[in-house]
Amino acid sequence: MRALCDANGWHHRGMRGVDARDELWAMVCAEPYDRLPAHGTRGVGSSRRDTLRALLRPRSMAYAFRRRDDALPGRLKLFHPYGAVACVALRPLPSRYTGLLHSGAPGLVRLGWATDEKLAIQGIGLKLFVDGGATHNCVAVPGFSGQDSDDFFARGVTTWPEAPTEPLIRALAALLQVVTPTPTVLSVASLATVERDGRAVAEPRAPRRLRFTPTGELSTAGRDVREALAALPVGAVLYRVEDDDGPIAELVTRSPFVASSFGDRQLHFAHQEPRADALGVLTVRGRLVHASADEAPLHHMAVRLRCGRRILAAAETDLDGRFALNVARVQLGRRPALVVDVLEPGEGAAARRVAELRGPRRLLELPRRLDLGDLRVRYWEYDASTPLPRAATVDGRAVQPFEPGYMRHMVAANLGNATRRAAGVALLRLRSKTTTVARVQALYPEPFTRGDAARPRSDAWFAARLLDGFNPVQPERREDRDDRFMLRFRWPERACDQLYALPDVDVALELRGAALMPAAITIAAAGERCVVEPGDPRWERAKRVARMAWNLDGELRAHLARCHLNMEQYAVALWRNLRRSPLRRLLAPHLRSVVAVNRMGDASIFGNLGVMAEGTPLHSSGAVSLLRAELGRLDWRGFRPPEAIYPGHRYARCAQRIWGALADYVRRWFSRERAGLAASWGELRRFSEDLVEHAVEAGAVSPAVLGDAINDEELGRLEQLATYVIFHATFAHSWTNDLQVEDGSDLAYANLAMRGATPSSLLSVDDEDAGPWPYHGLEQLYFAYALSAPRRGLVVANDYGDLEPELVRAIAALGPELAADGFDVARLRSRINI
Repeated sequence: MRALCDANGWHHRGMRGVDARDELWAMVCAEPYDRLPAHGTRGVGSSRRDTLRALLRPRSMAYAFRRRDDALPGRLKLFHPYGAVACVALRPLPSRYTGLLHSGAPGLVRLGWATDEKLAIQGIGLKLFVDGGATHNCVAVPGFSGQDSDDFFARGVTTWPEAPTEPLIRALAALLQVVTPTPTVLSVASLATVERDGRAVAEPRAPRRLRFTPTGELSTAGRDVREALAALPVGAVLYRVEDDDGPIAELVTRSPFVASSFGDRQLHFAHQEPRADALGVLTVRGRLVHASADEAPLHHMAVRLRCGRRILAAAETDLDGRFALNVARVQLGRRPALVVDVLEPGEGAAARRVAELRGPRRLLELPRRLDLGDLRVRYWEYDASTPLPRAATVDGRAVQPFEPGYMRHMVAANLGNATRRAAGVALLRLRSKTTTVARVQALYPEPFTRGDAARPRSDAWFAARLLDGFNPVQPERREDRDDRFMLRFRWPERACDQLYALPDVDVALELRGAALMPAAITIAAAGERCVVEPGDPRWERAKRVARMAWNLDGELRAHLARCHLNMEQYAVALWRNLRRSPLRRLLAPHLRSVVAVNRMGDASIFGNLGVMAEGTPLHSSGAVSLLRAELGRLDWRGFRPPEAIYPGHRYARCAQRIWGALADYVRRWFSRERAGLAASWGELRRFSEDLVEHAVEAGAVSPAVLGDAINDEELGRLEQLATYVIFHATFAHSWTNDLQVEDGSDLAYANLAMRGATPSSLLSVDDEDAGPWPYHGLEQLYFAYALSAPRRGLVVANDYGDLEPELVRAIAALGPELAADGFDVARLRSRINI
């Protein structure tokens, strides 16, 4: 960690105060002296001549007054060159003061000792840490006269010592006025401007000066000060902190004292200029709003005010997006250019900066209050260019990144697939007229559907795959017969091309004992309608037309609409609104990649040369219209997985088991987190409102929060929504996505397009002429393998480490039951990341 201090200094950004204190303390402890250097007034590693030279160049002291870093590269220290450092806590007593003097704070203290044969002057540097913002420093000395005693605690120290009387010290103070007008008077105004948790104080109240008075119980007499300090007990009260009227706090040790090279050479305590008392505090106010037309408030976002690289203050916006930052004006310099950083609350070690907003270019005159007004931030905005509820890009990039290492894994997993595709493209370019769909098919492994020659041609296999394959369709039960069902693949009037057919297809099924069998297939297109039953010579071709409709329906409705785009609308609403709410922690692992993967697939799926535009009967506009219609039918309220309609209905049995386990897990989780949900109810209301207002049509998504306060009914709705989201992001997508190769890698079994215009033409041509054109068939094969190959973000493996252990255990326990129905629980994805 020391490398952080070797170039341009070190200060913590976006960390909890105690974590930043501990990190800096670790640097102090990493470089203890093997042998304590001798005390002296010459400065660290310098001679008296070096000290005199530095005194004649007072600008070298600008470090002490102008740099706000917590650590700086090694430099000449003229005063108190040697000392010892310890962790402390400022423990407040009842007083009228605000900020850290009211809330207390963790800190580091350095007790330094300037001495030779005739001069001994104590000096302390105190550094207090706040959450997410810059440290606040205080330095104090007893005066400018030495003492005869070698006891460090023989007298107290103050931030406002009496003016020096000795000629040498007065001459030095005159030289330092080049840097600061009154170098011997040190302000404590900044200590009153911010609370320990980083919140700004609206009306700061600070003492004019502080005195650090020893308790009389500690002494270092008769020993080297550093050795005596190291022997002090943890928990000792070093000083009573007093104003002009009496004690207002205590300074208590939280670790032993350590003398180290880092503490003497690099640990830096910024000296506050006395002008802060005269100039007071600058209050910077503003309001963060979304950049969209509705300008919704951006609540509970971290806000940081800086001038250049110097962090001046930090705060968090309230539910209306408003913030207030208090800065001691002495920190601003003479012509500050202010910058407001907006940070997303971090889910891991640190927050992520999402916006950088420029304040006034140069403040020539410092007002008492500076109101920046409404600041528009492009943060998880809805994409106004599409009728679908999707996240807008920022500078052409998705607002959500993939997990680290995922793209490398995806490239490695698809290396063989990409090689086969390249070979197919080369074949089509060199022999475009003679290359057939069969030759393209031969580039890939033998399809699953050809493992048994009779299997894909059997009627029982055909019916089972419709309900349990890549697109597990839920059939409609016939009103007149309990043993008869209907599957309908309908394409409302929408844009389509003339290259491929787009027929409406109905498949009638009936139960015959324990088996489900097809009874009839109805094909309608171009004003013609044809009903084909088993035994008809066209029956096998009719099944192929039905499989084409089933495959296209699965890609658009089951895969893209119900999983990818459906979950994106929940992801956008979550990241726009949930920051303090525990519901973010529950749902975020399952929605963390969906926006990234959807944006990655836009060009290859919906673009002018994408699969939907080129390789199916639909144009891009037709596909988007169909997806919009399907999203209008999807709602979390009242959702349940399908019930099994016959003994072999594997998908329904697996879905019911997964749903039950997820519902139990979510119910227990909500019971534990009820208090946190109640405390963040405002965020949950906005989450619900965004889902409702940005749905594809009114009423498409039900409100999850209706009232102003939590109750059992409200919790029940949120539990249902959470179970719905996790189910679709895990099981529903895993089943549909991972069976792409089984059902979509045989171009003679199921494809996305067939050549023909009417039922007669679809049923009269042979397999080769009926299928897609070879290039479109190659694209189908490539995407089938590309979507199934990557294996990251699995539930049981918990390979990203962001799932609740209780969820992992609950899903793993289902392994034997799911295995009996042919589903490997180890392959269950925790999120939509492909």
